[in-house]
Amino acid sequence: MTPEFLKQHIQRNNSNNSIYSNQHTTTNYNNDNDSSRLSASLTSATTPPLTQTHNASRYMTRNDANSISGYTPPASPAPSATPPPCTPTLNANVRNRIFGEAALAQMPKATSTPPTTAGDIIGSVLGDFGIWQLRSVLILFLCKLPASWFMACIIYTAPEIKPLTQYHCDAAELTANQSVTANQCYVVNWSANVGPNGTSTGAMLSQKPCTQFIYEDNFYSFIMQYNLVCLREIFVAWTQYWHLFGVLVGGVIGTKAMLKLSPRTVYIIGAVLQIILGVVTGYSTDLTMHCIFRCLAAIGCAMMFTSAQAIFVDITGGRYRTGVIILYDTFWSLGVILLPGISSFFNNWSQLYLGITFPTVILLFLLQWTPESPRWLLKNGNEHDVYRVERMIRKAVDINERTFLIPDDFRQQIEKLRETLRSQKPPATWVQLWRGPRAKHYMLAAHVALACYIVNYMGMLLNLRSFGRDYRVPNTIAMGK
Repeated sequence: MTPEFLKQHIQRNNSNNSIYSNQHTTTNYNNDNDSSRLSASLTSATTPPLTQTHNASRYMTRNDANSISGYTPPASPAPSATPPPCTPTLNANVRNRIFGEAALAQMPKATSTPPTTAGDIIGSVLGDFGIWQLRSVLILFLCKLPASWFMACIIYTAPEIKPLTQYHCDAAELTANQSVTANQCYVVNWSANVGPNGTSTGAMLSQKPCTQFIYEDNFYSFIMQYNLVCLREIFVAWTQYWHLFGVLVGGVIGTKAMLKLSPRTVYIIGAVLQIILGVVTGYSTDLTMHCIFRCLAAIGCAMMFTSAQAIFVDITGGRYRTGVIILYDTFWSLGVILLPGISSFFNNWSQLYLGITFPTVILLFLLQWTPESPRWLLKNGNEHDVYRVERMIRKAVDINERTFLIPDDFRQQIEKLRETLRSQKPPATWVQLWRGPRAKHYMLAAHVALACYIVNYMGMLLNLRSFGRDYRVPNTIAMGK
């Protein structure tokens, strides 16, 4: 505080004390030593300079005042009706001198509530993640279960079988000079008759593959139905190739389809295709037919999980979006872990296909809680889709208990967001991602790392059937983890 302000404050207090002393003084000093005592009490040694007037007026009478030369009592101001405020009101100049320019600049200033802006109103009122997003994400995650079952079902629909113990060549139509090799794959023609022990003293004239087999197994696999043993065993991997090719094609078709169709529509189409084609694949009577429909069923699977990811990426935000993308594949692992349990209920590969197909029907019943991609509708839809988005977001905000964030001009905000989305530039293509000073190195490293992961993981998973049946279930669960 400045000296001028302190001086004014002290003078006002001294004046008030003087009034109090003059009104309440009752002591009289009538002896001759009054003046000397008063003079001693007014010396500078006993009285501070700023309080001498106060001490003199406290011990003076009227006669004493007349005997002191040169003393004039201070003028007493008239008492005000209301006491002065404890904290004086400071104008701008005084406040500037007390606090300084730097302190004033750092003091918080009152700000008015900003008006509603035309930003991402959906993310503002809906939030990054809530109960509504959690329910929607869990429903969309379920499409990974049948996708993993269709991928890894070959472990249980085509388990490895061993010659002699589980199958052997049918020798019912063999002649006297014919025998079967030890691996049960060929029929040999000899120049002499074959003995009871399967050997012949004659020379081997020719051999041909065995075409008829007898199987001794309690599980009827499609290896038995199509005789995929010996030289035809390669066709087991051939059927798996068509599934992988279908996943590739389905991802491309799903991505291109979402340029014209909404992600939810693509999701429904993929689910219907998976149900119909999965049943047809399970009851196919020809190997070629089986490969074709297995490829088409894989296309349906890929369309489902491609469109599902587009939906939950749109309705989540911030770190939660990164989290749900990472956790998306956990349901793939969960499906692999559940596959041994599902296969234990069936002893026929066709029935197993039905068992992994019909759970997708449950996803159709859950469509009433499966959301649409709101920003896709605003960007590519019509006027009615704007109303659909508004109604969907209002319901979602109500579930998330954030209705107080909905502004009065919510419909106008959605219209502005629609214009903003439509005016945006199209996203970069895959080729454009390779352009840049070090983009090629990063993209190449990412593709190599992803390829190594897929080849190693899928190779180990799909070849579990080669490790034998004794450890097939624990190996499958381990690959799921």
